[in-house]
Amino acid sequence: MIVRPPQALSPQAREGGIRDAAFDVLHHELMQERASSLSRTAEKLEAKLAALRDTDQQEGKETAIDRERLLDEAGEALWHLVIQREACGLRNPESFFRELHATPEIRLQIRLRMRPLPKLGTDSSAQEITGTDR
Repeated sequence: MIVRPPQALSPQAREGGIRDAAFDVLHHELMQERASSLSRTAEKLEAKLAALRDTDQQEGKETAIDRERLLDEAGEALWHLVIQREACGLRNPESFFRELHATPEIRLQIRLRMRPLPKLGTDSSAQEITGTDR
C-alpha cells in the first residue's frame, strides 16, 4: 500500500491557490486542538483546586495526608497548564495565577517530578519495556 500526500500539498501546486488553502485548514485544526487541550488541562486543575479547598474545610489525620497528596497533584496540574499556555503563546502566568487563586503554597509545588521505574523481575511491565525474559 502506498500513501501519498494530497495533490494540494505537492510542490507542483500553484502558490497562493489550493496549497495555501490546505495549509490554512491544517493551521485552523491545529489551533482548535491547542485550545481544546488548554481547556481540558484547565478543567483538570480546577477540579484539583476544588478538591483541595474541600479538604481544607475538613479536619483529621487522614485529611492531612489527603491534603498533601492533593497539593502535590494540584501543583503538577498547574505545571501542566503553565506548559500548555506557553505552547499556545501565553507567556505571562502572573495574572493567570491571580485569576485562579493559586496560592504560593500551590505554586511552590511546580517542579520536575521523577517517577521511579519499576524494578526488573518484580513487574511484568518492566520486562516488556526492556525486552528481557526471566
